[in-house]
Amino acid sequence: MSKHKQQSWTLVVAILLVLLAPLGGALAGPRPAPSGPAAPDAAAQAAMGMWLLWPDDGGSGPTVRGAGATWTRVGVSWAGTETSPGVYQWTSADKRVSTAIGQGYKVVLTVMSNPTWAAATSCGPLYPQHVATYANFMKEVVARYSAAPYNLRYFELGNEPDNADAAGHAWIGGCWGKGPGQAAGAGGDKYAALLKSAYPAMKAANPNALVAIGGLAYDAWVDEGGPFDRYFLDDFLAAGGGNYIDVINFHFYEAFSYKWGWVVGKEQDLQRKVRAATGKTKPIMLTELGSPSTKPAGSGDPSVYSEDLQARYVIKGFTHSLAGGIYPILWFQGVDRPSSSDGYAYGLLRSNLTPKPGFTAYRTFVTELGDASLAAEVTNVGKDIEAYRFAAGTKAKTVIWRETETPLVVAFPVGSAGGSLRYVNKLGAATVVADGGSGDQDGARDGSVSLAIGPDPLIVEGIPATAPTATPTPSRTPTPTRTPTRTPTLAATATPTPTPSHTATATATPTPSPTVTASATPTPTGTSTDTPTPTATATETPTETPTDTPTPTGTPTDTPTSTATATETPTETPTPTATATDTPTATLSPTPTVTETPSPTPTETPSPTPTETPSPTPTETPSPLRVFLPLFLR
Repeated sequence: MSKHKQQSWTLVVAILLVLLAPLGGALAGPRPAPSGPAAPDAAAQAAMGMWLLWPDDGGSGPTVRGAGATWTRVGVSWAGTETSPGVYQWTSADKRVSTAIGQGYKVVLTVMSNPTWAAATSCGPLYPQHVATYANFMKEVVARYSAAPYNLRYFELGNEPDNADAAGHAWIGGCWGKGPGQAAGAGGDKYAALLKSAYPAMKAANPNALVAIGGLAYDAWVDEGGPFDRYFLDDFLAAGGGNYIDVINFHFYEAFSYKWGWVVGKEQDLQRKVRAATGKTKPIMLTELGSPSTKPAGSGDPSVYSEDLQARYVIKGFTHSLAGGIYPILWFQGVDRPSSSDGYAYGLLRSNLTPKPGFTAYRTFVTELGDASLAAEVTNVGKDIEAYRFAAGTKAKTVIWRETETPLVVAFPVGSAGGSLRYVNKLGAATVVADGGSGDQDGARDGSVSLAIGPDPLIVEGIPATAPTATPTPSRTPTPTRTPTRTPTLAATATPTPTPSHTATATATPTPSPTVTASATPTPTGTSTDTPTPTATATETPTETPTDTPTPTGTPTDTPTSTATATETPTETPTPTATATDTPTATLSPTPTVTETPSPTPTETPSPTPTETPSPTPTETPSPLRVFLPLFLR
């Protein structure tokens, strides 16, 4: 139903991308923190959906549902249902809704298409005498479809109403925006007047119905060469429209990440405006999330698309959306329909219903995180690294990737030497890696498994929680416990001294600085009596990362008792905290963060303070960059 947002007219966008590309992930500034009200059901599977053309979108409905899609959008035509004022024909609408519900979907009902007797266009302002007619129709819609056997709750008034091109893009489903090709009488204030009439009628039919603004494009504005009114939302809110919606509804396409940073950047901008106008924080939904696998022949769009890149974005887009508390989240589209997306192939299924890699990625995300809810964003892990920790049943899983093509080696603690972890790639292939075994990038049995994190997201699980066990002193004379095998890439700034053997109770929240000016701030969740074993290597200045020692059985599991291994960190300023106690439950402790400023070359000269002699033979693959990631997962 949406139009593509990245056509040849986005020349300005292309120029900006070329000029700003060297800035990488910093392009849009720091990623905003998630905000807004909690979703009604924060679990991933409960939130995820797919845009399908009902009834059944060529028979794809059961296939998409089988991949884990819970939500879909069903369009109801006002013109096709109210054939003349007060005369209703529900057969077509009933069939669409019933088919979707019968296949197990929850439905967002979108009402579009003005009758010719009610308006001059199918997508925009109504004749004044039929505003009340529309309100009465919406009352009938809510009364019918919020009751059994349908039991719908979400009702959307049009689609992309900020569209200002009534002549060229009426098929979008909304055209209330102001612009060169606008409909007569258009404006955000006019759309607000429509909702002011319809909202109380809909609530009279069912007070529990949720009224959503038609999904806002809020991108590709007229002054950028696009069809959308930049000031539509401002005009809508200034006219009081925010008081006549229950849910903020918007669309997000990867092409506009340069503008918003990521999904939540756009979400927060919308939420900020609505909150300022109404004094309320409203739930927010995303009825179109997309990235195409191909573009039309002859397109002036400079962006590169492929099925592999689309699959990457499926994982990233849904991760970002869940992190923002958005509910529900619908991918656009289920099946390739270039005619409804300006020639771009947005589907996760090809037109012959064969699956693309993106469809597999969608199924993988639901399979791995179907019962998950966000625990925390793991910040400051490393340059260009994004990581999000989710609570998935009794486990914790972290979705992690790097926003550059060059991988960065990240070390994950596994509790003790010889432990292991499991990770799943975007296509669902699961791999178990043992500490020091094949796949461990550092090749050493050192209580951590090092993975090369690149642009393809990984879902990592099975890392036991750890708790700090020692308070290092300002100086040390370390006794290495193994032959150093890594080349340090960072300069040490201090030399703490470990206690070779002792029983310690964690009483501080250390803030270490690893080899690249890094700092980790673990927050213990309980009291642990551990026997630390200092591990000193010349590779990177070791990080204070105490770890649990479960009994490895392939994929690590929680254990109530742990033996922690203290790894020293050059600069550490302990902060007194409550006494920590290890717990074998799935309760997640706050995740420490690591800040890394990597050297531009792998030949950085270490600080003269450490007494260890680094090994001259680098063993990291494929990048000399390295950061320690103490993700407390279980």
